[in-house]
Amino acid sequence: MPDYVFGQESVFIGGVVLDNVANESIIFTTVGVKGKSKGVITNMNGGFRLPLSFRNIDGNDINT
Repeated sequence: MPDYVFGQESVFIGGVVLDNVANESIIFTTVGVKGKSKGVITNMNGGFRLPLSFRNIDGNDINT
């Protein structure tokens, strides 16, 4: 029996990337987690959805 449990739903973190001077969305820029090799690109509105990953009790990554 595995020592982790996850459900049917995927978990994401999302938002909009804005220029801090002009307060306008930044399109087609990359968003990622520092120290990780995966990321996403913002859409035409500067929005993004980044899938999260979890670790089981052994410390191994479990991607959702």
